[in-house]
Amino acid sequence: MKIRTLLTPLAAAALLVTAGASNAAITVYTSQAAFNAAVGVTGTDTMSFFGFSAGVVAAGGQFFGSNISGLFAAGSVTVTATDAGGSVSQTISPAGIASGSFLGFVSDGPLLGLTVSAVQPGTGFLWPSVDNLVLASAVPEPEAYAMMLAGLGLVGWMARRRRG
Repeated sequence: MKIRTLLTPLAAAALLVTAGASNAAITVYTSQAAFNAAVGVTGTDTMSFFGFSAGVVAAGGQFFGSNISGLFAAGSVTVTATDAGGSVSQTISPAGIASGSFLGFVSDGPLLGLTVSAVQPGTGFLWPSVDNLVLASAVPEPEAYAMMLAGLGLVGWMARRRRG
C-alpha cells in the first residue's frame, strides 16, 4: 500500500517532465526574406492606449511609422479614437513627422481609448509610433461657472432666509 502511494506522485512527475519536453521549437531567422516566406502573410502591428482618467475628452500628437532603428519609414498609420458613441479613424499616408502627421481628436464626452496601427509592408517592418502625445480635459464654458455661482447664491439666500 505504501509503494502505491509513492508511485502516484512519481508517475505524475514523469508525465509533467515529458509534457514539458514536447513543447514546440522556436526557429530563428536572420534573413528577412526567409522570415517573410515562413510567415506567409504580414499583418498589422497595433499600439493601444485605454483607461484614461475621467475627464479626458481630447487626445492629439504626432503619429508616424518607424523602422527598427527608430527612423521614419514609408507606409501608412491609422489612428482610431474611441468614445461612448463609437470610433473615428484617420489614416496618415505616408506616415512621418515631415509630412505633417499631427492628429487631434476632441470628443463631446470622455475618450475611452486611442489605437495606433500600421499595416506591415511587403518588405521591411513598420512600427506605429507616437510622439508628443497630449491628453486634455474638458474646459468648462463660462456659462457653467455662471450656473454654479447662481446655484451657490440661491443656496446662500435660502440658508439666510431660514435663519431669519
